[in-house]
Amino acid sequence: MKNRKVIGITLFIIMLLAIFFAVDSPNSVCVADVIFRKLGLKAWSNDTRNLGTHYGGIYPLILAVLCYLGVVYNLKTIYPKFIKKLPWVLLIIFITYPTIFINTTKVVKSFSKGLDAVYYYSDDSIYGFYTEDDKYLKIQGNLMLQNCGDEDIQFGIKIIPPKHLIEKGIFENKPIKNIRYYTLYPREKRNILLVIDKIERKNLSYFQGDLKDSDIILFNKQEEKKFKKY
Repeated sequence: MKNRKVIGITLFIIMLLAIFFAVDSPNSVCVADVIFRKLGLKAWSNDTRNLGTHYGGIYPLILAVLCYLGVVYNLKTIYPKFIKKLPWVLLIIFITYPTIFINTTKVVKSFSKGLDAVYYYSDDSIYGFYTEDDKYLKIQGNLMLQNCGDEDIQFGIKIIPPKHLIEKGIFENKPIKNIRYYTLYPREKRNILLVIDKIERKNLSYFQGDLKDSDIILFNKQEEKKFKKY
C-alpha cells in the first residue's frame, strides 16, 4: 500500500512536468525542446527549421498519458475521491496555465541561445498590406519582440500569408521575405517597424487588408524559427 502511494504521487508529479514540457505557444517554445537540444538530441525531425515531427511535444505527452494511467491504477483505492476529481484538477490546470506559461517561457528563453531566446508578443504586433501602385503591394506594421538572452541577436523577418489570402490570390503560397536585418541586444524589448515593399499584386480587386492571422519566421545564416500568431 505504501509503495503504491509513493509510486502514484511520483507519477502524478511526473505527469504535470510532462504536460508542462510538451506545451507549445505562439513563441514556439517547449521546455522539452531546450532539454533535447542540451542533450544533443533533435527536438524536430527537421531541427534547423523547427518543422516535421515534433519529438519535443509527442514524447512528453505520451509520458503524461502513461503517468495518468499509473496514477489512477496506484491511487484509486488509496485516494478514491481524488481520482474522481483528477479530470477536473487537470482542467483547472489547463485554464490557469497560460498566465503561468508566459512567465515561465521567458525564463526558459533566458537560458536559450540564438533565435530560441526571442519572445514574440503576438497580441501587441499589428501589420497589414496596402496598395503601393497598380503593380505592387506593401506590407507595413509593427512587431513587438524581446531578446530574453544574454547575447546580441541579428535576424531577418519573413511573413507567412494566411491561407484565406492565398486562396483569394492576393499572395503566393510562400513566405514573404524582408531584405532588412535587425538587431536585438541582450534583454532588449523593442517595437520593430516592418516594411516589405515591391510585392507583386496578384489580385487587383483588393487594395488593403490586415495580416492578423499571419505567422512569422525569424531567420539568419545559422537558423530560422517560426513563431505562430495564435
